[in-house]
Amino acid sequence: MNKDKKEIEKIADILEVYGKTISQSDLESLVNLYAEDAVLLPQYGLASVGVPAIRKAYQVAFATFKLNVVFIVDEIRQVAPEWIFARSHSTGTVILNVNGQNGPVIANQELWIFQNVNRAWKIARYCFTTTNPPRV
Repeated sequence: MNKDKKEIEKIADILEVYGKTISQSDLESLVNLYAEDAVLLPQYGLASVGVPAIRKAYQVAFATFKLNVVFIVDEIRQVAPEWIFARSHSTGTVILNVNGQNGPVIANQELWIFQNVNRAWKIARYCFTTTNPPRV
């Protein structure tokens, strides 16, 4: 197996871990996947820049709802020795913490940029948008 394939497999593994940790509301394991200067770009929200801001964004999310989500990798490409991007889509469910009721079904598409930081791949940028049509 060549080096690029090994690196791409590492990214696929990180995306699998991300799906598991977000579904378990495992804040610290999730935040540890990010580079210190990472940027989280959520739909309908402002960017969270840096690990402290990203941690706070996930704390708010986990206080609001519980996710059960699966990420399906559509593409992973290494564009430089220290940079890889990935494109994925996800499906799952949301349970609202306030009343335990189901929220909208998750159907998103994601763009990930990974940076090799001290010989470890970290999420440098993460952006997602829904593929569900708006409700009226």
